Amino acid sequence: MFSKKKYEMTPVQVRLSQEMIKKVDGLIKKGVYPSRSEAIRDAVRLLVLNKR
Repeated sequence: MFSKKKYEMTPVQVRLSQEMIKKVDGLIKKGVYPSRSEAIRDAVRLLVLNKR
C-alpha cells in the first residue's frame, strides 16, 4: 500500500494531550523517530494498514 516513493505532503492539524506529546517526544529523544511529524505519520500508517 505504501512505498518508499515520495508523496506530496498536505498539512493536517492534530491535537494531542500533553501526556501523548511527552511520549512522542520521548521516542524522538531515544532516536526512534526524527520528528513529531514522522512519528505521527508512522502511527497513521499502522492504523490504516491494520484497519484494512
